[in-house]
Amino acid sequence: MFVKADVSKLEEANHAKLRSTIEFPNPVVTLAEGIVAVGGKLDVGTLYHAYRLGIFPWPQPKVPMLWFCPDQRGVLFFEKYRRPKSFQKFLKKKKALYQLSWNQNFQGVIEGCQKQIRRDQPGTWILPSMKKAYLDFHRAGFAQSIECSREEARRRSLRCVCRGGL
Repeated sequence: MFVKADVSKLEEANHAKLRSTIEFPNPVVTLAEGIVAVGGKLDVGTLYHAYRLGIFPWPQPKVPMLWFCPDQRGVLFFEKYRRPKSFQKFLKKKKALYQLSWNQNFQGVIEGCQKQIRRDQPGTWILPSMKKAYLDFHRAGFAQSIECSREEARRRSLRCVCRGGL
């Protein structure tokens, strides 16, 4: 269905060239709500080094960049995923309705997330600087998207960052 993305060779080739604009501390030591660092720039090198440590940016308007590493978060282990038989039957039955794609519309995925309404929260966390940074990160080969379309209209999508293969 999908080809496994092998970014380990890409990481090896780029590790020495990619520089971070901030030195990240040990992600085990956090401030309130998982904050590990403040400042730095949203660029490919900084995102690369942050994600290698399990740290991610969460921009706030009119505040320096905040970098987080909370104790609990959702992590998908694709190598351990087994598709349930009931889901396989569903896919066979609805095959003509749904289409899955890989990296066909990364910018559309980011824009869709940017427009998503969040209950009890104003605005979006995907500020223009964040959008640009993730598009650059994608172009560098480190961010991927999985899109699920139904009858020509994108319904659901997933954005992920690859580290050491996917």
